Amino acid sequence: MGRWFRWRALFVALVAVLAVWMYVRERVETRGLRNPIFGDPDPPVLAPLEATDGAHALAGRVRTSAGAALADASVVVREGQMPRSTQTDREGAFRFEGLRAGTHEVAVLAFGQTPQTFRVTLPSEEPLELALAAPRAPLDTLPAITRAPLRGRLRTVSAALDGLEVWLEPAPGTDPLTGVVPRRARVGADGAFELDALAAGAYSLRVLPAWASGGSWPIVVQRDLEWSGAAADLAGGLELDYRPATTALRVLDVAGRAMPGALVLLRERTAPDRPLHVWPARESDAAGEVGFDDLPGGDYEIEIAAGSARKTLDPFRIGAGERKALGDVVLTP
Repeated sequence: MGRWFRWRALFVALVAVLAVWMYVRERVETRGLRNPIFGDPDPPVLAPLEATDGAHALAGRVRTSAGAALADASVVVREGQMPRSTQTDREGAFRFEGLRAGTHEVAVLAFGQTPQTFRVTLPSEEPLELALAAPRAPLDTLPAITRAPLRGRLRTVSAALDGLEVWLEPAPGTDPLTGVVPRRARVGADGAFELDALAAGAYSLRVLPAWASGGSWPIVVQRDLEWSGAAADLAGGLELDYRPATTALRVLDVAGRAMPGALVLLRERTAPDRPLHVWPARESDAAGEVGFDDLPGGDYEIEIAAGSARKTLDPFRIGAGERKALGDVVLTP
């Protein structure tokens, strides 16, 4: 009997403890602790704030180099990295409040006056008298640009003219403020071209093939041009002879038959430090013939390819306006 009673009492005590624990847990989770067990944190320790405004005033008057009061001038005082600005009144007076002691830069800007900077040390009991230097002399105006249309025509014996480009490049040392700038014009089938409103000046006139329009080579024709914009300069227009150098050849196979469709590449032989100039590739026609009719005088070489056959011709020189026939070229597979 005694042992059973003790076990029963122990069981009741455990149930009571469990019930109390569950009750406390539910209260904490649903309502939180009303009185936390930790204390209040220590307040942060901050450095004292430095006042942004000072206790000093800066007042003065702005005058021109002739001593007259300067109204509506912009006065800017820089305190560290913080600028402040104000305008002068009708008497040229200005005033700033709340500046700190020390040296400050004061700048004055006004229309028609030379901007000027002064160094001022505060505190200062005397009003400032800021006298500006004499204004700069007005800049010289650019001279009037004389412009007039330039009309011209290319003359040729047999070359096609349609699509050629006339390129005017300012002479070396030309000031671009004179209005002399690069100009280009397309040539018509009759050889005529026109550049409207061309500024008077010195130019280098160049003629390019149609396929090189907008480029800088090959220059087939080149001459100097002094253009004053007066009609009497070029009565009847500008006339130029267009006589490009030409070369032609015929491609044959080993049996002596014409080889159409052979690819022919022409290169200008230049110094190693100069860019390599290569003409657009051309194909031989049904008769095996192919030619280049837009060459300036110079040294060239030609490479021919058809299928597995390939051949490079010996370099050759051609003079300005010269017609050079290279004859028959036999391609060997």
